[in-house]
Amino acid sequence: MKKKILIFVIVLLNISTFFAQKIPAYFISNNNVTTKIYLDDSKGFFKQGIDIEKFQHRIKYYDSNNEKHFLYPNMAKEINFMYEGKAVQMLSRIMPDGSLSFIQIVIDGKIKVFKRYITRHISSGGGMYGAPMTTFSYDVEKFYLQRDNEMLFRPIGVSFKKDMIEYFYDCPNVVKKIEERIFTIKDIEKIVYEYNETCM
Repeated sequence: MKKKILIFVIVLLNISTFFAQKIPAYFISNNNVTTKIYLDDSKGFFKQGIDIEKFQHRIKYYDSNNEKHFLYPNMAKEINFMYEGKAVQMLSRIMPDGSLSFIQIVIDGKIKVFKRYITRHISSGGGMYGAPMTTFSYDVEKFYLQRDNEMLFRPIGVSFKKDMIEYFYDCPNVVKKIEERIFTIKDIEKIVYEYNETCM
């Protein structure tokens, strides 16, 4: 019996070691000091590894002594790390509602494109016939644009054409493609990429 317990403990420790991972990262403080940190990418029954959505509000990290800290958007200009083979850069920005958030940059240039992640929840069931309540979750990506150091601008479907024509007023080629619906709300990254390449 003791032997079985010992084997179980060894296996459990090996599993914990396998799932426990630290990802090196760097953040730049408001005083332009670059600091190396480590992000927890542990995966297991109750952990899902890196969560970009949570990082938008608060980032848990470890220093070189393996001591835990938290980084908030008012404490740093940006944070950079590699995740799943891709470079991730998140900048601290004031959102349209006035809140401060780390937000992932996907295109850099005269006009930047940022992507923000939001989880939506939909509940169903639980009606008069005693059906159990079921909750479904899904992720929503919201794009924001920023020209130079201006405030963030979020294109929305209802007024997309009008707003984007005004926003890209200084690029006739892009405006023409928006007017002719060659570019739609699904082409935000293409629009900004063409602007940065041809209209700067």
